[in-house]
Order: sequence, then C-alpha cells, then structure tokens
Amino acid sequence: MERMILSIAGPVIFLLLGIIGYYIVRESRRQDSTNEKLFDALEKQRESTDKLNITITALNGVILSLDERYNGLERRFVEYKEVCKYNRE
Repeated sequence: MERMILSIAGPVIFLLLGIIGYYIVRESRRQDSTNEKLFDALEKQRESTDKLNITITALNGVILSLDERYNGLERRFVEYKEVCKYNRE
C-alpha cells in the first residue's frame, strides 16, 4: 500500500513543483519586462533633465547679458542726464 501511495504522490509532487516553477518563471519574466520599461522611462527622464539643465544655463546666460546691457544703458542715461543738467545751467 505504501508503495502505491509513494508511486502516486511522487509524480503529483513533481507536477505541483513544475506548476509552481512555471508561475515563478512567468512572474520573473513579467517583472523583467516591467523593469526594462521603467529603466527606459528613467533614461528618457535623465536625458530630458540634462536638456532642461542646458536650457536653463543658456537662459541664465541670456538674462545675465541683458542685465549687464540694461545696467550699461542705465549708467549712460545717468551720465547723459548729468551732461544735460550741466549744459542747462
């Protein structure tokens, strides 16, 4: 009787282990696919962030240039105003 039970239980256990292994491998492949998509999205985000940093740096340079130009015009206006005031007197 024990032999009969063991002869049935052994293949059933192997069958159950095979089913469990199948689902583990399937879930692992699904997780790998998800990870790959996430890494692609992360790479795109990193590239976008780098481009944004370059753009912000360029805009900062433009702003500094315009500020310097504005300050130069303001100085020239003050000098011109003083010259006009001096000539009027």
